[in-house]
Amino acid sequence: MRSRAYDLFFDRRLSLPVKILLSLAVTAGALWLGTRRGFYETCVFNLFLTFGLAGFALIQLRLHPKLIDVLSLLAGVSLMSAIDFKLLNYAFSPYGVGALLGLTSIAGIALRGIWSAGSEKKRLAVAFIFAVLSVSANAAAGIVHNWTSSFTPKVLDLYLFSFDASMRVQFTFLMGQAYATWHRFGDAGMFVYIGFPVVIALVFAGLLIRDKKEALSAMTAFLLTGPLGVCRRWLADMLRANVNPMQLPFRCHDCGGVAPDAGCCDAR
Repeated sequence: MRSRAYDLFFDRRLSLPVKILLSLAVTAGALWLGTRRGFYETCVFNLFLTFGLAGFALIQLRLHPKLIDVLSLLAGVSLMSAIDFKLLNYAFSPYGVGALLGLTSIAGIALRGIWSAGSEKKRLAVAFIFAVLSVSANAAAGIVHNWTSSFTPKVLDLYLFSFDASMRVQFTFLMGQAYATWHRFGDAGMFVYIGFPVVIALVFAGLLIRDKKEALSAMTAFLLTGPLGVCRRWLADMLRANVNPMQLPFRCHDCGGVAPDAGCCDAR
């Protein structure tokens, strides 16, 4: 029944005036959002959101790997970059350009979907819905995380510290030392984290080409990870160390008098 309703909705034929109005609305919306300082600065600061946006360029080119799509994507990015950097004098950032790339690709998916028909229109509609929902969820995640942090001011880091110390091997300190000593190792770990949306985009695009139903199931699973991530972050807020990370000792036996009976350090 759900699949039947979905097919009936997207099989509706749009008149030419409606297509033109929708195209103008999508273009105007993309230009408006791409030239907002708040959007640009948020993407420069939130690299996870930036990589999530850039991943939709891969989805667009995976669905339509044609030269016209590549040229249209480059033209859109160039136009918005010229407005942001030349007219509005925003500070240049490659992450900002990546966000503009993703925003242009989402607009391109919407425009091609408006003027397509049949199975192609349905695939593009699913891709656009996924783009809007996932980007909205990523943008709202920061607000929700700030709320959970303020909602749980008390932390359980002493319990976590006691458990960690009971293992007699301070894996957290060893990992922190590795990140502090080998900066490339830390960069690689951060790249794996912020690059995960690109992997999601590739998987989703492959499923969307092969089977629309599998893509819908994957989209549902991907979107459900957002609320689950909020719950995990809420727990992490309660377990996080309520100190400045730069003030943490480099070695375990340098931790001073913090919980000396927890077994963390040798009594010296």
